[in-house]
Amino acid sequence: MISKRPIDSLLKGARILVVEDDWLISTLLADFLTDSGCVVVGPVFSVAGGIVLASEEAIDAALLDLNVKGGEVYPVARTLADRGIPFAFLTGYVASKVSQTYRERPVLQKPFLVANLVQILEEILDQTGKIVRAL
Repeated sequence: MISKRPIDSLLKGARILVVEDDWLISTLLADFLTDSGCVVVGPVFSVAGGIVLASEEAIDAALLDLNVKGGEVYPVARTLADRGIPFAFLTGYVASKVSQTYRERPVLQKPFLVANLVQILEEILDQTGKIVRAL
């Protein structure tokens, strides 16, 4: 699913919130993002924890598991949207399971390829202006 190959340095320093209840996936994501120069906010394993970090922390973007401990992650998504912070959903479900409210948000299907993760991260970070492209 995730290799240890670093993401392009375009993402260096980006603060990424990770809300994922699967310990292995969250650990691999956190390690991969850290190795790539990102600052991981979390990871958190619950919607309540995600709301706290989404409300209080400086965040450039977020990766949200759609189903966290049997509950939907939409309260975290709403908090991020209210703050203007871009995010993408991670899910083992089909993309059509995403609430109509958030259908325009990127969805990364599990299991995913590193290239797809990088593409999604660049897409959502590009909305913040945090990506500095070399000339």
